[in-house]
Amino acid sequence: MSHAYFLGVLGRIPEAIAASREATELDPLYATSWAALGKHYTFNNDFDRGAAALNRAPEIAPEHEDALYLLGINLVASGHANDALALAKQSHHELVALPFIALAQQDLGNVRESEAALEMLIAKGARDSAYQLAQVYAWRGDRDPAFEWLERSYVQRDAGLPRVPERPAPSQASRRPALEAVPQEDEPADRVRRRKSTAPRAAE
Repeated sequence: MSHAYFLGVLGRIPEAIAASREATELDPLYATSWAALGKHYTFNNDFDRGAAALNRAPEIAPEHEDALYLLGINLVASGHANDALALAKQSHHELVALPFIALAQQDLGNVRESEAALEMLIAKGARDSAYQLAQVYAWRGDRDPAFEWLERSYVQRDAGLPRVPERPAPSQASRRPALEAVPQEDEPADRVRRRKSTAPRAAE
């Protein structure tokens, strides 16, 4: 599994998919391998295969919250926001569900509900979920707070940052170009600020 993870970190998603698929074949009852396979499929824009793999993980390990989080992202990115909200009710941890609740409500046009989920995520996850907060703000098109939370996630050494080269689904990134200037793990904060100032702006 570590091989697939590092391939993903390097942005070599097709190879990460192959390595993850091999891991599921070697040990079909290891839920984390299925979650990894689903994640890589999702970030490769193959949402159906991604959802199938991500659904397999909780069948093996019902408390696998990482798989549930990734499935929520998969559903929002593939245009199934209502399904993502239904999925959120299955989570036992608010910090897992709140990011994709905020994204789903935003896509459904429920601005007040999206804002409420975002505010709760800030209140409860500012110390542990900076990267997820940056994703939510970027999805909403709020560039300045997106970069502020990205910078904070860099300072906090957020575990999500090494996965940046995997990138969210292209359909999401194209709508929210703030993610295009995400900092790399060894990039100084001052360089992040310079990249922020030159980041492409969304069409008005």
